[in-house]
Amino acid sequence: MATIASKRPASQASTQPFVTRRSTLAFSVASLVAGVGFEAVLSTDASTSGTTGMLLAVTLSVWLVAGVVAWIAGVILALRVNSLLWLVVAIMPFPPVNSLITAMFCPATPTKRA
Repeated sequence: MATIASKRPASQASTQPFVTRRSTLAFSVASLVAGVGFEAVLSTDASTSGTTGMLLAVTLSVWLVAGVVAWIAGVILALRVNSLLWLVVAIMPFPPVNSLITAMFCPATPTKRA
């Protein structure tokens, strides 16, 4: 009797991982843009009911979700490199900014130690 895992096509096993530099950059930028949009809508003098309230709720939720995903993705990228320095940079509590820095400047492969 074959298991479900043995019936899985080989092409699914060789797909790219979800957490890559590109996805981390995308979630970081989405979080930054949603945060700026949230602040812009919040600073208007309009009441927070109706369409404005719905826009505030949507931008806030996009900011939170994208920020959390970017933060976790930055930590995963730092863990792949096996560097304590990059892990400290990724864990700092500034989710879009530190994930952006980690995705842009963190080495792609672990560095060899002498």
